[in-house]
Amino acid sequence: MATYSETRIEDCVEYYLFPCIDGDKCSNEKLNEKLNETLEAVMVELSPLLVEYMWQNEHFNLQSGNEDLLPACLQGSTQFGNNIEDEWFIVYLLLKLTKVFDGMIAKISDNDGEFLLIEGANSLPKWLNPNTSTDRVYLYQGEIHIIPLPVTPAEMTWLPPGSLTVQQAVHIIRGHPDRTLASKPIRDAIYRRLQGYPGKIHQQIHRARCYLPAKAATVLQHYPSLVAQAAQAFCHRDPIDMKACRFMKFFPPEDLVLSQVKFTRCLYAELVHHRFQPPLRSGWKIPSSSSPKHKSHDLGIKLAYGLEILCSRCRSPPAKLDPETKEDAIWNSSLWQRYLESLKQKGYFRGEIEGSTLYTTLLSSAKKFYLETVNEGTRNISDPGYKVLEILQTVTCNVEELSKKEKHLPVDDDESWLTLTAEELDKLIESAAGRPLRNPTATMQENETDPEEVDFSPDLLTDTMKSFVDKVSSFEGAEFPKDSESAPISFDAESFEQIVKNLLEYRTPVEKDEDSDDFLSSDDESDDDTTDAVSCTETDLPSGIECNGTEVEEIRELMSAMDQELGATTIGESFEKEPQNVSHEELGADGEEKDELRPVEVDLNLLKNLLESYSSQNGLAGPASNILHSMGIKLPDNADDT
Repeated sequence: MATYSETRIEDCVEYYLFPCIDGDKCSNEKLNEKLNETLEAVMVELSPLLVEYMWQNEHFNLQSGNEDLLPACLQGSTQFGNNIEDEWFIVYLLLKLTKVFDGMIAKISDNDGEFLLIEGANSLPKWLNPNTSTDRVYLYQGEIHIIPLPVTPAEMTWLPPGSLTVQQAVHIIRGHPDRTLASKPIRDAIYRRLQGYPGKIHQQIHRARCYLPAKAATVLQHYPSLVAQAAQAFCHRDPIDMKACRFMKFFPPEDLVLSQVKFTRCLYAELVHHRFQPPLRSGWKIPSSSSPKHKSHDLGIKLAYGLEILCSRCRSPPAKLDPETKEDAIWNSSLWQRYLESLKQKGYFRGEIEGSTLYTTLLSSAKKFYLETVNEGTRNISDPGYKVLEILQTVTCNVEELSKKEKHLPVDDDESWLTLTAEELDKLIESAAGRPLRNPTATMQENETDPEEVDFSPDLLTDTMKSFVDKVSSFEGAEFPKDSESAPISFDAESFEQIVKNLLEYRTPVEKDEDSDDFLSSDDESDDDTTDAVSCTETDLPSGIECNGTEVEEIRELMSAMDQELGATTIGESFEKEPQNVSHEELGADGEEKDELRPVEVDLNLLKNLLESYSSQNGLAGPASNILHSMGIKLPDNADDT
């Protein structure tokens, strides 16, 4: 792994574990020994979870690190690709480790920086932004910790001002865990994202039957995790890869067998929706799309091509080695014996007798996991094509046995999760936003969404938009109005009294104390200024504009210039105006009402423009829908389009 820096790879998560080891009091040899012991204990603790998990691209890995910029730590990185669940599963693993190992602190970030804060963005304090959050977010004792900025002189005794180093941050969290604990809303938002683990591991799996060459089926049975590498290689192939697949040297379309393959939902969706037609000269024959076997053949061809691409990319083929000699070298090593003993102590084998069916299955899974992540001789080999070629050399392919298993294969898993209804999408948006939609039509069932029965309140839309406009906005963004049920209630008696007086157009002259420093004598203020100040209260400037007497004339000139410029256009004709009764004198020469005498209907124009903008999106994301969803409003469907 690269040294600690701000340069990060796209779709890659970096993580660090800081065990409670004082590296200053240990020699380098002793420190490395303690880190290796901690690494072994960590992998044993996580083995029951990691053995069953299938990764999108790279798996969870740790190695000891001893860098100048960091305290003694274990560090790793995982490129998760398109499956964001891999990243959040690693967050779950790190939280679990900080709870199990006393004094251990974890840090995790990706190319977005402190991505944990994104989940709790609605509850972050004002001072916390991408510029001030660097090296301030950590995991400790199964909780989220954020190191604050010092505010009082007393806090400066244990909180250094300005930026932090990782060593300082680790020391602060261990010394003041109660003061660095993140607020409950932030923690709850992050825990909601982690809800469902570890059971969620099985929910993300999809099993489907595929017609594969017998050799390919054998490879995937021995190393199911190679499905991810094969799928990625196929989906990201280039012309050079396709040239290598012209003759299918390793996996020709011969001896096709039906085999069940385990995918992640993300991998399965990528392969199913990836259109591919093999070249005619390749020899592959796919049934028509109406055939029930079409999908099984289509998936099998894509996986076979992916495995072929992995083999063609392999730079260093494995040396031919007697399988029995290699097995003895690995399973008789002291590292495997210690690892196996630790698994037994942790209850990994669930009390099963050695040699039983379940014990043998669990032992086989543990061996595969050990070879991929723990074994020093194989964990540094990053080329998946090496593993494929190694299996082809060491494992015998029995076509007859694979054909017999076809009759006992279970049916494919339900793939209804591939389709998402509008109601399910609204629920996901509600969950992500942390607030329910205020329009009841968003949660109606399909048989209840009759356009004629939808109770849509235009007042709710206009009032919410006015509240949004009144909120704080700057170059950093705008604040959305909070739900009235969750917003704190505040009442300022003086402001309320002043508002009532303004509404009644009653203003009490402000009495000034003659002894006050703010008192202005007649020598300090000219008569012209006084006249301007008085006229400022009497002028018909738009409500909400406050000005001094010297600014009135400038504002009047500006408004006059705007009126002249807009008067030469037809923009006024686009506004909806209030209907009103007018006298005969107010009618024009043709007997029609003078349009300029009718005031503009502000609410109606706002509603009309929003609905037109929403309708023009044609169901896609756009400015109108994004703003309304952020404020918890779901508009009903257009009845004219149904």
